[in-house]
Amino acid sequence: AGWFTAIVAVLLVAVAGATVALFWRRQETRFYRDRYEAERERLALADQYDYLSRYANDIILRIDDGGRLVDANERAVEAYGYEREELLRLNIPDLRAPSALPELEEQWRKVETAGSVVFETVHRRKDGAEFPVEVSARLFEIDGRPFRQSIIRDITERKSAEEELHRINRMLRVLSDCNQGVIRAEDETQLLDHLCRTITGVGGYPLAWVG
Repeated sequence: AGWFTAIVAVLLVAVAGATVALFWRRQETRFYRDRYEAERERLALADQYDYLSRYANDIILRIDDGGRLVDANERAVEAYGYEREELLRLNIPDLRAPSALPELEEQWRKVETAGSVVFETVHRRKDGAEFPVEVSARLFEIDGRPFRQSIIRDITERKSAEEELHRINRMLRVLSDCNQGVIRAEDETQLLDHLCRTITGVGGYPLAWVG
């Protein structure tokens, strides 16, 4: 009876141990499976983000803390006219128009202070042609190293539209002032002088004359 009891006890302990081991094995398997699924999902999202960034309509640049370009999407290659390898050998000042270089340091400091900032400036293509841009810049880290990402939009069309609207408004002001001159002028000489001064002063035209 004693031997029988001992054997049963050993068997119960063995079964209990096997059950616990099986339970932990299942928990461990579930843990690693969940980690695998999470990592796979993260990589899928990263691939999707990389795809969207690479083929986005806007220019996307990633820049290290020293101002060197470390990554650029296809739109950047197209917009600046450089080969990808050429582009990644450049620094941010290389893409700025000379007139926009003095403001670069202040804008760089604002990104560092605020974490993200939006501003307008002028960039330059490989052939020297300049174009206005809107830059949305933000800080981010990779393995503890600081980087900046800039999403850059060519706003040439928007600026042209703004200039055209400004030109039309200026012309309307000229017409309004000329109409006031017609009402207030005491003689022809005064009227013509007022019209010429309005056209050059308010209208911004270089020359006005009456023939």
